[in-house]
Amino acid sequence: MPRGTRRWLLGAGALGLFATLAPRGSAETELEAAATAGQSTGGWTCGPRGQARYGGVAGQVRMSERAATPRRGRGGTVVLGAAVAYERVRLVPGGDSPASSQAQHPPDSIQGGFGVRGGNDWQYFGFQLGLQAWSGWDSAESRKPTPYVLPQLELRAGPEDSRWFVAGFGSPLATTYRHPGAYVGAGVKQGVHEFDATLGLFRAGPSGFDDNNGRFDVVWKGLLFQHWGPRLGASLSRISSSAPLDWEASLGVAAAL
Repeated sequence: MPRGTRRWLLGAGALGLFATLAPRGSAETELEAAATAGQSTGGWTCGPRGQARYGGVAGQVRMSERAATPRRGRGGTVVLGAAVAYERVRLVPGGDSPASSQAQHPPDSIQGGFGVRGGNDWQYFGFQLGLQAWSGWDSAESRKPTPYVLPQLELRAGPEDSRWFVAGFGSPLATTYRHPGAYVGAGVKQGVHEFDATLGLFRAGPSGFDDNNGRFDVVWKGLLFQHWGPRLGASLSRISSSAPLDWEASLGVAAAL
């Protein structure tokens, strides 16, 4: 069996395993879905630098034993998410070898990523462990995307019903399942409003995992219509002072059931 196929089967098997661990009964379920657009610049090891411009959709489901309150945490928690985007790649100046926009580059394509993690959330501390898989190009001459798999880990400190801090590697947001990385972040919940901010080093450009950049994300979710409402997100990132400023914007909905 090809190595790439084994990787995807491993990820799919883990997804099914964690899904069977999802809390039941009076569980709280939080949903996010968003349309995304942006660009990401990064190079290949010993190769040229590429820029990926993309548009797509992303979503995440968080299932917990209960809603967080001032006296107790969520309990057992499972988080599943995925992102799919149409991506156009062009070579740009920079990287470890010279290239021009006329040089050979990967074709336009549909790229995806998904992840699953599970753990427990107590009142002031929580952890989640899982796997993340995504597709990318292993070289500028590639004609077929390559799958990649990495573990996920997220640690939380602080009560989730008010203010908290997180740190980990993997995907902290619904929109980063195609761009995993190592991160720190913070969240604030006030009434029907929630604000999340993350800062870290994330996968950059069209390469599978050859390059990373500093990326800052902010997300606002407002359950303005009882159990659902809008979700807005934005990010800025840059791989070096000689590279363009990259960005991402997302618009969607959030719900708590």
